[in-house]
Amino acid sequence: MEHIVSIQALVTSLSMVAGQLTIPFFCKFMGKKSSSIMMNVVALIGNVIFFFCGANLVWLCIGTALVWFPLGYLMGMRFSLLADVVEYCELKSGIRAAGILSSLDSFLAKLAFGLNVTIMLAIMEIGGYNAKQDIQTESAQLFIKIGFVGVPMLCIVLTIVLFFFFKFDKELPKMKKEREAQLAAESK
Repeated sequence: MEHIVSIQALVTSLSMVAGQLTIPFFCKFMGKKSSSIMMNVVALIGNVIFFFCGANLVWLCIGTALVWFPLGYLMGMRFSLLADVVEYCELKSGIRAAGILSSLDSFLAKLAFGLNVTIMLAIMEIGGYNAKQDIQTESAQLFIKIGFVGVPMLCIVLTIVLFFFFKFDKELPKMKKEREAQLAAESK
């Protein structure tokens, strides 16, 4: 069992780094929005593999790579998308709110991590998880899967839906050109 954890940790780390290294390629090739949606779909496929792979090490590693490659990508992309939000807000309102938006991003990330632990513990308790047992009941095992795989899948689907409302990729270039034209007219 210990060798499986170390193999999975290695695949996780390598996949995350590889995902982050591909940010420029996918952004240039597909754009931020489309590439982010694609990466969420890949992570969703990886989670489906997790749910059904059981103790098969090969499928576990494939699922791990298909989850953590996109997560590495999306973790890096998060900062670029945040910069777009800051720029959009400034062009829309004239107020540069980088500090408050960055603080809000940090607060929400910490809140999500805290809720993650709380939700996971509640799900495991509902399933009848008992830390003193070496082998968990079928119900506890199912609820562990729901917590570690089902809830992330739900979050990924929600993220994909929210990305369809993300319009900055089309509006921001137009707004920049309008602002440049306005500044050029003012300088004459």
